[in-house]
Amino acid sequence: MHEVTFLAEALSAIRRLGYEIREECVGGNGGGICVLHGQKFFFLDPSLDLADQLDLACDALRNDVGVYSLVMPDRLREALGIRRSA
Repeated sequence: MHEVTFLAEALSAIRRLGYEIREECVGGNGGGICVLHGQKFFFLDPSLDLADQLDLACDALRNDVGVYSLVMPDRLREALGIRRSA
């Protein structure tokens, strides 16, 4: 259950960065971020196991500089390698 909550927190952060989240089965070949005509998308393959979905979400967050301005749970911040500002 802990990983489900953790994934939900990561997806919430992705939404707050302006991404539309799309669940698309791509045969376990992943997903990730995409910008199309100025619209930001995060594609997530629901056929992946939970750990792989979480890895994709964290990678997406790490690749958007806006993540540094987000308020997020400490455990998500730590997983992303983002230090708390003093």
